[in-house]
Amino acid sequence: MTPTSPSAEMIQITVGDPSALTIFNFPRYPLCTNVLVLSNMVTGYAKEGLPASLYFPQFDPSAFKTFTDWATTGTLPTLYILDHKKSDPFDCWSWNPYSVYNIGEFFMLPELMDKVMDCLVAALEERKRDNHREGYPPLDTVSKVFSGAPPKSTMRELMVEIFCYNVVDGMSSDDHAWSDEGIVEVLEENGELMAEVVKKLRGCGRGRAEDPLKVSWEGEIRACRWHVHEGEISPGYECVVERG
Repeated sequence: MTPTSPSAEMIQITVGDPSALTIFNFPRYPLCTNVLVLSNMVTGYAKEGLPASLYFPQFDPSAFKTFTDWATTGTLPTLYILDHKKSDPFDCWSWNPYSVYNIGEFFMLPELMDKVMDCLVAALEERKRDNHREGYPPLDTVSKVFSGAPPKSTMRELMVEIFCYNVVDGMSSDDHAWSDEGIVEVLEENGELMAEVVKKLRGCGRGRAEDPLKVSWEGEIRACRWHVHEGEISPGYECVVERG
């Protein structure tokens, strides 16, 4: 068996677009201990006693750093909006919840996905309490996040419900961020979102859409509304609320 060299205890991970690569060097442990999919990816390198080198062009470097910090510490930093007027919806937060959520889905980490959703919903709820009209993400953000989120994910579902609520009950038609023209334009450009919105609105009943940021409503426990549940990512997984 090939002896393990000191360099074999490290993982080099390159992320980002080829025009702006970011290279990270991590100790193999505890990162691989806590991220089984990543551990499986570097198993071959470990058997040969070689340093592992991986490349993920689809990941945002800043979001990936947040992910690795969570993987080694088990915690996420406080999430808050830096500038809601920024044109890029992925660049207005203290860290990018949408990209970190997608990384969690890629590595099959429902615990991380749940924590991201808890942070995101809490941040949106706080902003909504401070200023109702600016509490929700703008229309273009909802569309972009929906398109970038994994199919059938809680992130997608949240964006659909935010969209439905603001169309039906949440925003007035003269609100610039949710204008009639803007809504029509987004639905014309995003057929997949339009299909989900129609399905949700036809199923909500009473001609109204529920506020997805409402703390609680009759007949439903809100505590794990946006968590991953059994069979969706990892068989047998229970979110922290279900575990009690």
